[in-house]
Amino acid sequence: TLYCNQQGAPSRMVLLTIHNLGVKVDLQYLDTSKGDQNTPEFVKVNPLHQVPVLHIDAQNFSLPESRAIMIYLATTIKNSFYPSDIKKRSLIDARLFFDASTISPTIRNFTVNFEILKILKLIFVQRLILQGRVKKMPEEVREAIKTVLNNIETLLTQSKYFAGDELTLADFALLANVETIKVSSYQSVESLCAVNFFLGLGS
Repeated sequence: TLYCNQQGAPSRMVLLTIHNLGVKVDLQYLDTSKGDQNTPEFVKVNPLHQVPVLHIDAQNFSLPESRAIMIYLATTIKNSFYPSDIKKRSLIDARLFFDASTISPTIRNFTVNFEILKILKLIFVQRLILQGRVKKMPEEVREAIKTVLNNIETLLTQSKYFAGDELTLADFALLANVETIKVSSYQSVESLCAVNFFLGLGS
């Protein structure tokens, strides 16, 4: 059983992996906005209160962390998304680590600030309370997201996909994350040709 939340990029990248691998996994959707991740039943599965998590009841085995789940699933069946060739697999791992350590937290920080600004504008601007003092996106957040997007653009110009010329697990992770920015209508995405071409491949 995969416990997940479709609104979160970590869950979406695992769902993309399941779909492309064609493996059968029972899906249990949690509404984290309502605190489903805090129920005693789920805490037994993952005491960290986080989704996604893959739980195999027959083996009393629970695996958290989206990219770990993706790799686990990909190693249970022969496929081209996580090839056995050590060099290709190592490059995929490198991209997944880069996504986890840099891309994902940067995008998460950006989207949190973006949502806060939307709420502030809805509450304060319409009521004219701020009187011209509308809060702006912190400069360090703007610069961080620009740097990450430019780095992604650079890597995508070197090959057709994120980790070479074939679709891999790395692309599922990247697609789930970058689409989050696309949905927010962040203008800088529109100027990145390789990123937009990549998003088109995933649509």
